[in-house]
Amino acid sequence: MGIWDNIQNPWDNRSYRNFSGGENLKIGPEFIGDNEVINAINCIISSEAPLITRDGKTRLNPTSLGSGPILSILRYTKTNGTKFLLVQHGTSLYAPTWDGVSDITNFGAAIKTGLTAGLKLRGRIWKDVVILTNGEDTVFYFNGTSCTDIPSAPLSPKFVVYANRLWGWEGNALKFCELEDYTDWPALNIILIRDDDGDYITNLSPQPGGMVIFKQNSAWSMYGTNRQNINIPEAPISSRIGCISYDSLVDDGVVMGKDNLYTFNLTGMRPFKETHTPLIKNMTIAQRKNVHMVLHTVENRILVFLGDNQELTLVIHGEFNSAITTWRNINASCFELVDNADDEEILLIGDATNGIIYKNEGQNDDGTLIETRIKSHYNDYDINLDKIWRLFQLEIDVVDDIDPVRFYLGYDVDYSRFGGMMTQSYNKNLLDWGIDAWGTANWGSNYRIKEEMWMGDVRGSRISFEIVVYHRIKLSGWSTRLRPAGVLP
Repeated sequence: MGIWDNIQNPWDNRSYRNFSGGENLKIGPEFIGDNEVINAINCIISSEAPLITRDGKTRLNPTSLGSGPILSILRYTKTNGTKFLLVQHGTSLYAPTWDGVSDITNFGAAIKTGLTAGLKLRGRIWKDVVILTNGEDTVFYFNGTSCTDIPSAPLSPKFVVYANRLWGWEGNALKFCELEDYTDWPALNIILIRDDDGDYITNLSPQPGGMVIFKQNSAWSMYGTNRQNINIPEAPISSRIGCISYDSLVDDGVVMGKDNLYTFNLTGMRPFKETHTPLIKNMTIAQRKNVHMVLHTVENRILVFLGDNQELTLVIHGEFNSAITTWRNINASCFELVDNADDEEILLIGDATNGIIYKNEGQNDDGTLIETRIKSHYNDYDINLDKIWRLFQLEIDVVDDIDPVRFYLGYDVDYSRFGGMMTQSYNKNLLDWGIDAWGTANWGSNYRIKEEMWMGDVRGSRISFEIVVYHRIKLSGWSTRLRPAGVLP
């Protein structure tokens, strides 16, 4: 039997139309699953498993609040129906009424000034007020009219509501208010969480039946509701991994640890898919402590802003076995999902530098085109010898009506497995596609590109393709075609 006899047709075709596995940055690219890619930049995974360019961002406030980040955003709707948007910028907190749709042209006078610069306020809505804290300034609440200090409350960086009480912490001390009363914090309402381990509380997460208490390097389950019946088991649910920052957790059960993302509940913590561990492990401790997350309940995904120098956000797609794609150039300092009664369920993005709030919608990023970059895994057809690649075919819908639409297709051919003789790979920009290059007949009424692109004799042992486009697309699939070296067409 000849070496190529396992190829039924000397022209071997492969098609890929399922990208539900998302990105995989960890394992060798030639071993990535058929439903995974090396990169899916500025994409989401649709319900049919194609990759679609993410929505853009449009300004909510046309006029900037000034230089510097939007430190926090909080949607606050009172029981009487009045809707506020609390926005922290600089050392001031604003609370304009907002219908959830229109632009905000006037924030009005600040409801709170003199806040410590650079410290983020975190709010908890309870009892028709919002309780606000940054861990250093006196805790206060806003009732829709004015702000009032709560001098007895602990200087916790964050509060949660559990068992009809407000809970916070200072160092290793867990503290809670009186039943149904956020203004009353008795000195005896305190529980010490292993104050001899040199570690400190970083987060709390109420769960059905109890609460998870996180330190930087451990996590503990707590049961019960008051001093008389609280029980914290002797053994932690994690003795090595905790929560790295105050904002790197969503109560649906995902948390950033010191080396990876983890899922958690009252009984344990488990490593998330390890597709992005190389990226997370390369972050500094300071970068990890600035990670923040938001759960987009409507679209069933979690955004994890890592905030590296490339403004990178991981997008966890819950319905696709927690597959991850990557967004760039979001430049977020905070997120808020506007999903109170009668809201349009818009994701808001607080900009990290320019005093602007953006809505996650639109065709581009405030006038800047969105770069969609998708790179396939390395394909060798399970054969280690040299082969000749001849064809690459895209199946793409163009979402926005812009002429011309240009696609850039590159390929990366690797010779490292060809007889062990060559180890160098190279990358080459192959083609710049516009309507004129394809011909109008190839577009059709729905702007569908499904055209064979012949490469000629590109020779190598394995190959990866990269698509770059600066307009919104839906990538339904691609096909490749090869023939063995030495086999005539």
